[in-house]
Amino acid sequence: MSTHKFEVEYAKSGRAGCKQCKGKIDKDALRVGHSQDIPAGADGEKNYALAGTKWYHFECFKMCKGARWFKANLCKPEDASGYDNLKEEDQQKVKLLFNALLQGDTNAIAGIKRAADQDTNDLQDAVKNQGQYFFNRISINLICYKHVYTPIMLSINFKI
Repeated sequence: MSTHKFEVEYAKSGRAGCKQCKGKIDKDALRVGHSQDIPAGADGEKNYALAGTKWYHFECFKMCKGARWFKANLCKPEDASGYDNLKEEDQQKVKLLFNALLQGDTNAIAGIKRAADQDTNDLQDAVKNQGQYFFNRISINLICYKHVYTPIMLSINFKI
């Protein structure tokens, strides 16, 4: 039986990656961590691969597990490590997120979103403002049941 531990903090550097979206977590961004304390097995050995903290963007954390899992394993927001070190407004955000997840409502916090990448916004603006485009070498990530495969380079020509 493993015990689950949760942490909330501001990212210390920009090196950590979100385990949900695979993107980098910017320095000083609010992030949520999940780790497990794994007891030793019958042979006396621990599986240390599961023991490390898995970090998530604050906005991605609600998608990392299902509603039933959160109801069974998520702690109260005040019990998460680092909660007391957060700013008051961020404590309120964490409390809102955790309480919604504890009630099994992952859609209640749909208003919490990560900002879109600037490249995406530029492309959308360009598509709206002009009629003809040539896109070359668009990178597409293929996703199959929580596995991200190597990007495939495609060449696409089309008119809008």
